[in-house]
Amino acid sequence: MKTKIIKTILSTLLITSIIGMFTVTASARMTYIAICNYGATFEPQTGIITIDADIYGYEHLTNYCTIQINLQYYNTATSRWVTLDTVYEGFDNWYGGSEEEWYITPGYSYRGNIYLTGYYYSLSETIIVNTNTITY
Repeated sequence: MKTKIIKTILSTLLITSIIGMFTVTASARMTYIAICNYGATFEPQTGIITIDADIYGYEHLTNYCTIQINLQYYNTATSRWVTLDTVYEGFDNWYGGSEEEWYITPGYSYRGNIYLTGYYYSLSETIIVNTNTITY
């Protein structure tokens, strides 16, 4: 029975990684950030990677939010992640969301490196997360 459950889980993970659809919800429980969602999807037919992120602060406390999404690829020569493009958005509210699309080149691994920041006037806190890695 355990073997069947493990095989089912592994099959699901394999299918998810092939399609490239994966969303993570983090319950942050920080001072100005309550919840953040982020993920990356990939469409092999078009070569488009989509990275999305949402941030939710606290309605009567958080008064501004920002999301910075960095599209990165893995450089095998230097064994490091390299940023290809950056998108930054600010929201005059306690929540915000961003979704960006890029055409990517085959032969590399890609991910989103995301900075989610919640503010209370001049005070702030940031969560830095990475999406799932997508190899094309």
